[in-house]
Amino acid sequence: MTDVPNDRELVLSRLLDAPRNAVYRCWTEAELLKQWFAPKPWNVSEAEVELRAGGKHNITMQSPEGDAMPAQGICLEAVPGEKLVVTDAFRAGWEPGEGGALYGCDCHLRR
Repeated sequence: MTDVPNDRELVLSRLLDAPRNAVYRCWTEAELLKQWFAPKPWNVSEAEVELRAGGKHNITMQSPEGDAMPAQGICLEAVPGEKLVVTDAFRAGWEPGEGGALYGCDCHLRR
């Protein structure tokens, strides 16, 4: 975690009473990610997770009416059981994402 966010950084923190390996698995295993990532009544229809720098991190959420909301990104860093950093500023092959903003999920799991 960043100690002092700058004026353009949003930091969200959540302390979970759960084993760190279980939390990591929920973020990194596609079948587990599908179970919780989308707000109900939406669901995750597709999830691709490649745990390596430059690996795919693509999630498609789907509405009850069938509308799809794809989120294509890449993994920047994955330390098994400890840390996951992803962004949608880039896509597979380091292609620029549509939004162009660099943000991501930096999950630090404490013991």
